[in-house]
Amino acid sequence: MSYLLSATRLLTFTTCPRAYQFRYELKLPGRPLRTPQLGLALHRALQQFYRWPGAAAEGPSRAFLQTCWAGASARLEAPEQQRGAEILERYFQRHVSPLQGWRQPLAVEGRLKAPLAVEGERGIVELTIIGRCDRLEYLEPESSATGQTARLHLIEYKTGQLHRSPDTLKLDLQLGLYQIAIRHRYQASLAKVSHVYLAADEVLSYAVAPAQESASRAHALELVEQLLEAKDWACKSGPHCRTCAYRSYCPAWQDPPTALPTQALIGVKSLQLSLPLSSATIN
Repeated sequence: MSYLLSATRLLTFTTCPRAYQFRYELKLPGRPLRTPQLGLALHRALQQFYRWPGAAAEGPSRAFLQTCWAGASARLEAPEQQRGAEILERYFQRHVSPLQGWRQPLAVEGRLKAPLAVEGERGIVELTIIGRCDRLEYLEPESSATGQTARLHLIEYKTGQLHRSPDTLKLDLQLGLYQIAIRHRYQASLAKVSHVYLAADEVLSYAVAPAQESASRAHALELVEQLLEAKDWACKSGPHCRTCAYRSYCPAWQDPPTALPTQALIGVKSLQLSLPLSSATIN
């Protein structure tokens, strides 16, 4: 049996093991969070834009991006439609118009998946790394046609507030797992990561050095081992508790906490029975 692993899951475990248990082990129904519809629509429009089916030499036009936005924003209110159109116009002027030639991305809304074996106290545990990338490109166009190991550029769209100082732990985990998955899927190395803040019209880029790749991978694997050996799922209180979708179940937030659903209680018993025989489930 192979267990699924992602940077989000590892970050959740690091932030609060109890929240990880509630979400991934017991699969409790969390408090619904508001989904930013404008952000989702912008992602859909850019996804369609970069999957442009036309001739590679020409590249998609401003009119095509406007068509993509018209379809993606159909259910938005008029003010959000207008705001999104302005955001994409700035994006086109900065990131598309200056291009000397159009380069088809290697992947758009790509799914990454790779096997990973981790050896711990219970023996070798088979994991499957999963992830998603908004866009993946060759850093040097010529690398796709040579015998050298290609160097890739990962681009992620951000529709929230600009963060000039990134969450170093989150970035480290993402780099570590993405590097493993990209090497497996494309036989290439991840050399650069860019976060495109659409509303702020800013790009923050991070070079990935070979030494950093090794360190990020080691850090991710260290957390994997901690997760596999987790037993008590301790609460870690902090500012994150205010936005936790599972806080009503947590004794650190609410006394007494909301009772766990019957199905979740069955899950607790089965986990306690299975832990001595196999690794903790990573879903």
